[in-house]
Amino acid sequence: MAEMLVQMQGVTKQFEGATLVSRLLTLGRDTRRPHVALRDVSFELQSREIVGILGGSGAGKSTLLHCAAGLMTPTQGQVRVMGENPAGFTTRVRGRIGWVPSLDTSFHPRLTGYENLLFFAELYGVPRARRERLVLDLMATVGLSTPLDRIVRHYSAGSRLRLSIARALMGEPALLLMDEVTMGLDPRRRDAFYTQVTDLVNARGAGVLLSTRDFTEAQYLCTRVLVLDEGHVAADGQYMMVEAVAEAIFRRHGAEERV
Repeated sequence: MAEMLVQMQGVTKQFEGATLVSRLLTLGRDTRRPHVALRDVSFELQSREIVGILGGSGAGKSTLLHCAAGLMTPTQGQVRVMGENPAGFTTRVRGRIGWVPSLDTSFHPRLTGYENLLFFAELYGVPRARRERLVLDLMATVGLSTPLDRIVRHYSAGSRLRLSIARALMGEPALLLMDEVTMGLDPRRRDAFYTQVTDLVNARGAGVLLSTRDFTEAQYLCTRVLVLDEGHVAADGQYMMVEAVAEAIFRRHGAEERV
């Protein structure tokens, strides 16, 4: 039986003060105007689903993910993740969430990937006797075949992404939240990533919520696509059902938005 992982009902997120872009466009005059990043967003995510949030820059993708992760609190509306309010996650639920940001700065650049994961294993409360085996297994799972003595600052973008995924999988999460993680990867690495995510979902029964502006990613990786336009849900369904709406939105905002 599928587990309900994420529920959003009427979620609005407003930031007081202008965004950097609006300040630049108005030469700094409009500094007190509120910015609405999400507008009355409602959707659900169940286990074994890979739901893509498709939209261009400023559509509200990252804000939606941050609200699901408990890193932001909605101005209005309700968010439930595995039945809990993200603002007061219990240790049980927080440990079942894997977070992969678009730019992961949490790793120590002068430590190896192996050493970084050992550090996080300790933070996750993994017993000392299991840490080394767990870290080696996770590195193998995500395809990190780099030498154990290679420091993170020498990692490629693809290796950094795989290290972030390995860390996110450390607690065997039921929910993976990923924010435009394939940006900058070459096609071969992207294909390997798609296979990896699909295999993990099938093997663990997890659910995935990811943001993207890549139509190919939305079509071939996601079981369902949520199209965001200026903070509101313009379409929600399988890719073929929402493609025309998404195409029209991206044309309106400019072809450069689409990958």
